[in-house]
Amino acid sequence: MPRKRTDRAAPRDTKRAAEKPRAAILGLGLIGGSIALALRERGWHVSGYDTAAARRPQRFRALVHELAGSPAAALAGARIVILASPLPQIVETLRRFPDGALRGAIVTDVASVKAPVMRAARMLPAGLSFVGGHPLAGRETGGPEQADAQLFVGARWVLTLAPGSPPSARRAIEQLVKSLGARPVHLHPSEHDRVLALTSHLPQIVSWLLGAAISHEIAPREAAQLSGSGLQSMLRLARSSPGLWKPVITSNLEEVTRALEHFERELTGLRAALARPGSVGSIAKRSAELASRVGGKAMPSAQDSKNKKTP
Repeated sequence: MPRKRTDRAAPRDTKRAAEKPRAAILGLGLIGGSIALALRERGWHVSGYDTAAARRPQRFRALVHELAGSPAAALAGARIVILASPLPQIVETLRRFPDGALRGAIVTDVASVKAPVMRAARMLPAGLSFVGGHPLAGRETGGPEQADAQLFVGARWVLTLAPGSPPSARRAIEQLVKSLGARPVHLHPSEHDRVLALTSHLPQIVSWLLGAAISHEIAPREAAQLSGSGLQSMLRLARSSPGLWKPVITSNLEEVTRALEHFERELTGLRAALARPGSVGSIAKRSAELASRVGGKAMPSAQDSKNKKTP
């Protein structure tokens, strides 16, 4: 009589899952969801939590192995914790970090302003390390449906080490970032915020202003009929959520204000140059040189940025 077959697959699967490196992601929008998918492809066991999942959990289940009902539940067993919610929530999470994290776990984030995050990270419980992070990747529209495991391939990913965190924590996050196809860039938090005010926050504001200036003079329908790809490119950022951008700009207001003042000076200089035939050329040349570098995804290093500071 044949021996009764027993199901031994489940215990083996459970053992394999336990052996996988575990990561927890709090916030499963475009960035958090993309990290989740990329880590899953690379053999990580990923748990996640998102405040919106309680209303529409089906939007998030495909991103993670475990969709937790609370931040504390998501943290269970995770050696890496990634904070990928909007900036105010990241700061609040660091100030009131949920129970359940493993002692020795490494916490990182994806916020596009680093100074307030690094200050809040000082309040993490003992036994946890923090490495600030900011992937320079994204789209003008967000949400879990936009998540893409290839989003970070070739992108820069800024890392900032918190005081008191061991170099081993930085190396661990650096290795994770490289595994996602990104290229780590090490910057001081204040330098990051100064540079990003010019390269990210200012372009967002200018895109809004351009759209507002045009819509003040002509109807959107007329603009759509009589415009080409140039205007579409310039207005792409204007489709981004103001709700997400407002706390970013206000959290980096000092540097954003400096960037706007510099932009105003350039605009004033351009208006004066328009009255002198040929004077616009030097402005256009400087802009073209920058465009060629940005097109090649070149980002200034901390030393480059320091050398360019005016006395």
